[in-house]
Amino acid sequence: MTIKPILIVPDRRLTQTSQPVSAFDASLTALIDDLRDTLIDCDNGIGLAAPQIGVLLRVFALRIGPDEQEVSPPTIFINPAITHHDEQTETAQEGCLSIPDTFIDITRPQSIQLSYTDEHNQPQSCSARGLFARCLQHENDHLNGVLLLHRLSPLKRRLAVRKVQKSLKPKKNGRPSPK
Repeated sequence: MTIKPILIVPDRRLTQTSQPVSAFDASLTALIDDLRDTLIDCDNGIGLAAPQIGVLLRVFALRIGPDEQEVSPPTIFINPAITHHDEQTETAQEGCLSIPDTFIDITRPQSIQLSYTDEHNQPQSCSARGLFARCLQHENDHLNGVLLLHRLSPLKRRLAVRKVQKSLKPKKNGRPSPK
């Protein structure tokens, strides 16, 4: 079991575009295991993308299914692509493991269609609605170097990054400040 540290803003790796997976080999298997172990270790995480653990490959894990119930082990999506999205949108708060204690209202399509490759190198596709669609879009954004903060004005973005950095700084007693 390998739990990887999750990158926190403003780490520049979070804003880089991930490369497609080209080889289904032992290193990909290790990455999948790391994503699953790290996501399961997160009490409040629904999804985790490879860039969030410093690997710039187009892979993410979700522990929510189409019925919006928890799935175990988390489902792996490799080289995902949104092939269609609904014109109807909805706005809801989203959080991100790389932006602790921050929730932002984000408007997204209500439903999407996604094509991807599963961990057994088999092509798959799914239709998604509601929270499942929102999570797929959020994690897919990570693969494109897009964070929730990119959907804010520059001023609000700077304030949010400062808030995260301040919450992570040790106080004089050497302990992180309370969240």
